[in-house]
Amino acid sequence: MGNAKIKPDTDALLLPYQRRWVLDPARIKVMEKSRQIGISWASAYSLVRRKALADARYDAWVSSRDEIQARLFLDDCKHFAGILHTAVKDLGVQLIEDEKTYVLEFANSCKINSMSSSPDAQAGKRGDRLLDEFALHKDPRKLYAIAYPGITWGGQLEMVSTHRGSHNFFNEIITEIREKGNPKNISLHRVTLEDALNDGFLYRLQQKLSPDDERQEMDET
Repeated sequence: MGNAKIKPDTDALLLPYQRRWVLDPARIKVMEKSRQIGISWASAYSLVRRKALADARYDAWVSSRDEIQARLFLDDCKHFAGILHTAVKDLGVQLIEDEKTYVLEFANSCKINSMSSSPDAQAGKRGDRLLDEFALHKDPRKLYAIAYPGITWGGQLEMVSTHRGSHNFFNEIITEIREKGNPKNISLHRVTLEDALNDGFLYRLQQKLSPDDERQEMDET
């Protein structure tokens, strides 16, 4: 099915660039990415895998660009919990700091809390932070300033985004890493569409499309 020429390992759940992102243990990491290449999806897998561990101590707090994306992210988490045979309880929608939050609880009492873009909802929370589509948030600088202290006692801070102009705080972070000595010691990942295609992204996409979808005619050239 499909005209993709680059076939990834069919036994692997993740493509190589997704796997590199998931396995990076850096305290702060940034993904500079092309659109719709499955990084948020892979990040959901990563959080489920980490929160399901018996010795996991802290919750995870996910900030998406809107409520719809927050719900879809938690749906991905539930999907991966099933794949990993991990017992979870969907706690539905809860109000946390007046913010609608979709919550998934694990057997060890750790939770993944998926919310939209309000920076204030991140205040005072300990544990992993995932700031998805970071540059598209209303105030990325404020969101970072509030989220960063949450990993003081442990956890990762992950920022995932496409670019949104040279004056956006996300671009400032990238420039600081590349040109100013990386003072925050951030692990930077960059995946262009070409990178994703070279790792087998188109093949994976075509396997999920209906046979009559016009994208089945595409190849990597």
